[in-house]
Amino acid sequence: LTACACLFPLCASDRLRIAIYQFDTRSGVDPSIAINVTDLFQTEFAKLNRFEVLERANLQRVLKEQALQSSGCIESTCAVKIGNLLGVQKMIVGAVFRMGGAYFINMHLVDVELSRVDFSESASTEQETGIPALIAKTARSIAQRVPLSARLVKIGDDQTALCNLGSDDGVQVGDS
Repeated sequence: LTACACLFPLCASDRLRIAIYQFDTRSGVDPSIAINVTDLFQTEFAKLNRFEVLERANLQRVLKEQALQSSGCIESTCAVKIGNLLGVQKMIVGAVFRMGGAYFINMHLVDVELSRVDFSESASTEQETGIPALIAKTARSIAQRVPLSARLVKIGDDQTALCNLGSDDGVQVGDS
C-alpha cells in the first residue's frame, strides 16, 4: 500500500486540536507584541488546514471561568493543566524577547495527554517588521514535524490505499 488520494476534505474531527496560549514577554518587549505574535500564530496554524485551532475567545472564557491568568504560562505543567481544561491535544506556549537588538520567539509544542514537550522552536529576526514572516515560516516548520492522522477509506483493486488526506494536507499521490 503506497499511495493516498484525496476523496473528501479532511474532517475537523481528524485534525489535531490545538490551543495557542498567550505568549509571554521578556527583556523589554512591549506586551502588545506578544499579543500580536499569539494572534499571528493562531492565524498561521488555521491557514495550514492541519489543525483545529481553538478560538482565542473560547480560551479566554475558559481561563476566566477557572480563574486562571491569560499570560505567564511557558512551562509544560501549566500548558497541560490548561490543555486538559480546554479539551485540546496539544498546546503551544512561548515567549517573545529581545537580545542583542534582535527579536526572538521561543515556543514549545506540549502534548497534553502525555504531559511532555514534543519539541521546541526558536527563531529570530532583526526587525520588528520581520516578525509576521518569521511566524509564518515557524508555523509551517512546526506543522511539518507533527505527524498527520488519517483514516483509511478503502483499498483499491490495485492495492492502492485511499485515505482522507490530500494535497491540502501536504500528501501527494505516491506518498508512502
